Amino acid sequence: MGEAAKAVAAGQECVFRGKTYRMADFNMEMIGLTEARLQRRTVEAVERMRSVLPPPEFEEWRQSTIALIGAGHLSYGSKAMADFSFTPEGMQYGCYLQLKACDEDGSITEELAAEIWEECKNQITMNMAASGAADPTKAPPEGEGKP
Repeated sequence: MGEAAKAVAAGQECVFRGKTYRMADFNMEMIGLTEARLQRRTVEAVERMRSVLPPPEFEEWRQSTIALIGAGHLSYGSKAMADFSFTPEGMQYGCYLQLKACDEDGSITEELAAEIWEECKNQITMNMAASGAADPTKAPPEGEGKP
């Protein structure tokens, strides 16, 4: 196995406050968790409008949001997912999922992952690009992800 292949197979790492943290490659489970987070955020945003909109208008908006979610407009490969994935929240959440997958002592929280992301984001994004990590702007290859 070539040196580059060995490095990728060994997983990504980042150093934060003198400690080395392993990061799993972004996988289908993480993609599903990110989709669920985006969908939950969207539904929460709609729910915040309940007190502002008249009931019929709110219900129409809620139903159209549910239809968009059901049609895959917030799924992996969608513009909405790509937009979310490149927000600070989306990047921090992805970092959290990758760190949590390698968390052997239960120390990784979303708050710690956010701190690690802020300090190590250049190192992490270079590692992600070098590893060929999943690109949320592209649909998954045939046979993966969506049916």
